[in-house]
Amino acid sequence: RPCMFFAKGECAATGESCGYCHLPHDVRSPHLDKRQRELVQKVSLAKLLATVTQCMRARADAAGILDEAADVLNFMEGWTQAEATAAGQQHPDQTAASITWASSAKAGSKFSSFLSRMPFRALLAVPCATLMRSRLAW
Repeated sequence: RPCMFFAKGECAATGESCGYCHLPHDVRSPHLDKRQRELVQKVSLAKLLATVTQCMRARADAAGILDEAADVLNFMEGWTQAEATAAGQQHPDQTAASITWASSAKAGSKFSSFLSRMPFRALLAVPCATLMRSRLAW
């Protein structure tokens, strides 16, 4: 773990006596906090998948890797459709703005904004981790 005092130039410890790393570190990628994890647990998997897939498509487009990500995006869209069908929805809406979140539209908007800052691979992990947690809870 990085030494927060060293980054500010205030670490009085030297060498190994500090216990924290004094090397430069990249900015930590965003991760779900407790409130966001609770929100994810409340929303249906189909809605979560639709939101995550939209963010993944936007991230891939912005990075110029839309062609390379096509297989993953097609898989995610198929998974979304399968979950929506299983939940009794005929055609899930793929736009995050129209998704009705369990708690509030504001919370859904904040969540979508948060997801837009996550790296592509981390976005893929969100529904997978959610599915694993729900299956382990059985």
